[in-house]
Amino acid sequence: MLRHLVLILTLGLAPLTATAQDTTTPPPAAGTGDPLADVLSGQETPPTTLEDLRLTLQRLDEDLQGIRQQLVSTGQVEPGVPFDTTTLNRLDLIETRIRELTGRVEELQFDVRRIAEDGGRRVADLDFRLTELEGGDTSYVAPASDLGGGTSGGSGAGSAPEPQVALTERAAFDAAKARYDAGDTELAVSGFESFLETFPGGPLTSEARFWLGEAHVQQGDNREAALNFLNAFSGSPTSEIAPEALRRLADTLGSIGQVTEACLTYDEALTRFSGQGEDYTTSVLNAKQSLACP
Repeated sequence: MLRHLVLILTLGLAPLTATAQDTTTPPPAAGTGDPLADVLSGQETPPTTLEDLRLTLQRLDEDLQGIRQQLVSTGQVEPGVPFDTTTLNRLDLIETRIRELTGRVEELQFDVRRIAEDGGRRVADLDFRLTELEGGDTSYVAPASDLGGGTSGGSGAGSAPEPQVALTERAAFDAAKARYDAGDTELAVSGFESFLETFPGGPLTSEARFWLGEAHVQQGDNREAALNFLNAFSGSPTSEIAPEALRRLADTLGSIGQVTEACLTYDEALTRFSGQGEDYTTSVLNAKQSLACP
């Protein structure tokens, strides 16, 4: 399989398949168990959902990483069959394309979820209005549900599962975060910006926005930081990072002179995240006091 792939990469040829007239070649098996080999031979079942497609791309990326390691460590495709740098260059191009496709699929998943939630709310609102016009009891109107199943904003059995994070997405995020933790804010900013461009709308987007905001704070650019904290919160207002993103948004608004907006944002944080804990509440109240908020 490895030699087959390298020949394809080197020569730019599609894998050859037996013709209908070739009766000496046995038909292909239903599947080899190797996702990369199955894709190359056309034996893998086509993905039926965006999540299936994303996981298939993730498996391909993992297999390519394994092939790269084997090529670099052994210096040959198979015993006695060396390779040149053209092979690695082609691997680089394929890996880049897979990552671009993975980011696009995750963006589409985000769009689909958003459309489903919005559609569910619109249907529920229409149901409520019709019930009200007909003189019915609106307390029996079902709560808003995402189109296709699941309750909007809920975590019940009908809700969609949390999206899995692709290895390439996690690696890119961790690399940028490591730069931030090391105090290299310039590389952290460029790393998070590159991440957001490559993986828009992914599971780590809001968290990346948050840390990009923190990196801008370290650079003294509080206006840009406020914008990123706002995007981090609005992009995922129920995520784990949301309470801190809203608090930091208020902090940076105050630092750029928008005191009224900062005070209102602190109030929103206290109202929305009243159950966040004593430490969170105390930090928000202290920040309000420092700005002399009413």
